[in-house]
Amino acid sequence: MVLEFEIIPTLALKNEHIEINLGTPINQVIKALQNVTKYINNVQFNYQSKDPLSTDFNIILKDDGIKLIFDSKSQVLKLIEIYAPSKVTLLYKGSVVSQPNETATIDELQKRLGPTHPAKYDEFAKTFRLDWLGISALFYSKNSAPSHNSYQNGLGSLNISAEENPRLENVSIFAGKSLEEAQIPVAPSYILCGTLQASLIEGIMEDEAVAGIKVIYTCENVDDTSESRSNELSTKTYHVEIRFGDSENDVTAALGSPAKIYHKSEDKMLIQRGTAYKEVLNAEEHQSDYFFNYFSMGLVS
Repeated sequence: MVLEFEIIPTLALKNEHIEINLGTPINQVIKALQNVTKYINNVQFNYQSKDPLSTDFNIILKDDGIKLIFDSKSQVLKLIEIYAPSKVTLLYKGSVVSQPNETATIDELQKRLGPTHPAKYDEFAKTFRLDWLGISALFYSKNSAPSHNSYQNGLGSLNISAEENPRLENVSIFAGKSLEEAQIPVAPSYILCGTLQASLIEGIMEDEAVAGIKVIYTCENVDDTSESRSNELSTKTYHVEIRFGDSENDVTAALGSPAKIYHKSEDKMLIQRGTAYKEVLNAEEHQSDYFFNYFSMGLVS
């Protein structure tokens, strides 16, 4: 089944089943994909296992030719890449711009999206690239090349043969003026849905040791009773500290209820201690740990 997706430059990729917004935490994107397995079910998650924070995380929708790229430190979606346009139908402002059996040509896409800077040509890859605010499109052309004498004049200066018109190979959606200057986007408030969005998490150092963390996060302002016609929700920012030795009440008072609580019911290694392991298991100092997971902030306490 070929899916349709609407391209929204600088913001999102969406259809009737799912809306994928730049700036969304990775946990929310995973949850959204889990809710649409009837339509999107061949999903791959790539990361660097030895040093997870050294490179970006990728979620790949293999059947749809879409790659979602997340910043490893902030863990939010920073780039949407449609690396195989031939697998989906793409729309812009409600109109079809590219289809699997007829991907867009370089001049067709410019007519749809409007005028922009002259195409950039990569002689090694034999590709042309067109950039608009928040969107970049790549076209492959085996035989075409720019006319260097008049290339600065735009598409009309491209030396494209009559038999060949470069077709769409890749589309990137990002926040910023160009792909090279893409920024880590701020998520729109309407996707908060009761979650916390961290803007800063840093360690608290005391006596050359980590004593805890400082967290700055944003959430919906539930105290706001004003009536607004805007789609943007009222938000509130909190500055809190979580320190080693804090009670669970201290943590929940600072961060609210966790998304999940995990509890290890039994330490299986205690069985190696022989028949006395049950007495050890019941001792207060050997009670199992439990974990508060704040997925949208990348925190476990």
